[in-house]
Amino acid sequence: MTHIIGPFDGRKARRKRCNRCVERRIKCIGGIPCENCRRTSYNCRLPAKKELATPVFVHRTQAGFARTAIPQRKNTAVSLPHQVASTPSDVYLEYFFSHFLYQNAFTSISPQFANSVITLLHSSSELHNAVEAISALHISQSTSFLQEKDDPAALQAYSRSVRSLQTKLESESATRDPSVLWATLLLGVFELMRDPTGTNWLTHFLHGTSTMLRLLGPSVLISHSGENTHRQAFFFSARIFELSRALIYTEHTFLATTQWTTAIEAYWAVNPRLRTPKEALLDMVPLFASLGIRVLHFISLAGSPALYRRACAARTLAQEGLALQQRLQQWVFRSSNIPSSTDASASAPDEDALIARAYYHALSIYLDGIFSYHPPFTTPPAPQSPTLNPPTIQNHLACILSTCHQLLERRCAGLVLFFPLRVAGARARDLHSRSEIMRLLGLIAQRGFSVAASFIGDLEGLWARS
Repeated sequence: MTHIIGPFDGRKARRKRCNRCVERRIKCIGGIPCENCRRTSYNCRLPAKKELATPVFVHRTQAGFARTAIPQRKNTAVSLPHQVASTPSDVYLEYFFSHFLYQNAFTSISPQFANSVITLLHSSSELHNAVEAISALHISQSTSFLQEKDDPAALQAYSRSVRSLQTKLESESATRDPSVLWATLLLGVFELMRDPTGTNWLTHFLHGTSTMLRLLGPSVLISHSGENTHRQAFFFSARIFELSRALIYTEHTFLATTQWTTAIEAYWAVNPRLRTPKEALLDMVPLFASLGIRVLHFISLAGSPALYRRACAARTLAQEGLALQQRLQQWVFRSSNIPSSTDASASAPDEDALIARAYYHALSIYLDGIFSYHPPFTTPPAPQSPTLNPPTIQNHLACILSTCHQLLERRCAGLVLFFPLRVAGARARDLHSRSEIMRLLGLIAQRGFSVAASFIGDLEGLWARS
């Protein structure tokens, strides 16, 4: 059986939100017009479809893939040259660990990540070629290492990795092969480095990585066999991306199910020393995503139930939000060893502590946004909800920017910062904050991740409308 996962897996493009729902930062439900626009008598329009800025490059041996998740226009497929000036494979491997990971460290998980990849590289063609593709592309993007021949070399290595990965995905045991997991993650990283539109951010990297995590099954965290070490390392490296997907797109996550929450708690019970403040905070994130979805559903049913029942439902949701806000405060108390980013006398926190700090401030604003945009929670007789006053929001925003600045100075991979920076951008009102957000996103783009351009464009559109 073939697992529907990863590049060229035939997923269809998802329906985009209409312009009004994008502007209001809410889920778009229904057809055209959607339920929100129909209720508010707003002219419902989908964003204009963007033409691809560059051709879709396809390796000459890749033409057999009839189903592709990459958007294409007729006659845009370009065969790569039969021969590309050769660069020794070892050069790309060395560059990946000495330059690419140096500029884009996956925080404290990096030693596990690097060790896992090094162990598997020479026995896995899909992983070996994925590393080569990233290195060749990053070299071609770097002004200090600019070599035009490396771009087709990157595309060829990518194509070889995809073909090898597709072969392994034919097997039922694919998810038991850790090289398949890491190769899927790295191919998604490659796509984010090439795609400035953000299309592959959803269709490949987030969806593909999410599917791989889900296919692992919660038992991977409960089993303590030695062969599970690589798979557990992959899970805790990649789950932040699945959680970011759920938050950014207000979508359900399988990590909120009882089976997964129970398995994660069981893992921490056996490995309590590994449960850092960051991991403890990430354990709570599915609750925020779930609450956001249920509040949007409640708002979409405005006027349908009796007033009394709506008031009860609003009160229940608000109480759940207050409980989450209290859990955030308890987390801060338990994690008091994380020093303030403005406390010069305190010892410098590690990268995981800083990521936890950025996500704490972003989740605080996110929780406020679940309620503060909707009249049932803001107009009398609204129930008490976890809304914040403007000075508190601005303080959270300033902390996000300060912490993200520190993380990028420490060469943290910018991929993990898209959620906090997007939340900060939604609340940035002054020119200084907006300029700093643009600078940080620009720095992430300069380090190889072209997808940052889609977040820049999204925020510029949001600010222009506001």
